[in-house]
Amino acid sequence: MIVLVFSLLPYFVVGGEQIVPLQYILLQIPIFILIGGLEEIGWRGYMLRELTKRIPALTSTLLVSIVWIFLHLPLFFIIGTYQYEYLNIPVFSISVISFSFLLSTVYYKTKSIFLCIMTHAFCNSVLNVFVSNQSLLGGIIALVFSLFIYLLFVNNRNRSLIMKKVDTYIE
Repeated sequence: MIVLVFSLLPYFVVGGEQIVPLQYILLQIPIFILIGGLEEIGWRGYMLRELTKRIPALTSTLLVSIVWIFLHLPLFFIIGTYQYEYLNIPVFSISVISFSFLLSTVYYKTKSIFLCIMTHAFCNSVLNVFVSNQSLLGGIIALVFSLFIYLLFVNNRNRSLIMKKVDTYIE
C-alpha cells in the first residue's frame, strides 16, 4: 500500500495521464525487474550496505541517491528513452531521492534485496501506467511522503518524535 500511495500521490495531486491500461501494472513487473529492479543489487545490496558500515543511514541513503542520479543522467539525452520522453532532470532528481528513501526503508527493515527489487519493479510499473505531470510540487510531495515513511520505520528516536507530534494534534 505504501508503494501505491508513494507512486500515485503526485499523480492525483498534480495530475497526469494513464498511458496504458491498468492491467499493464502486473504485466510489466517482469520487465521492470530486469530494467531497474536488478539495480537494487548494487544500490542497496552493495553500496548502501557498505556505506552504512562507515556513515549514518540517512547520509548513506543520500549518497546512494546522488550516485543513482548521476548514473541516469545520460538517459536524458538519448532519444526514445523514458527519461528523454517523459521526465525532466530536476524533478527526476527529487524523485530519485524520494524513491531511494522508500527503498532504503524496505532494505533497513527487511535486509531483503529481493524485496527491494520487487518494490523497485512494482513502483516503476505503476509509474509507467500513471505518468504524473512533471512538476516540482509532485516531486516534493513524494519526497515528504518517503521521508515520513523513512523516519517512521527506520529511526526509532525519530519515530517517537513523530508519534508525539501526531498525538499532540489528535488531542
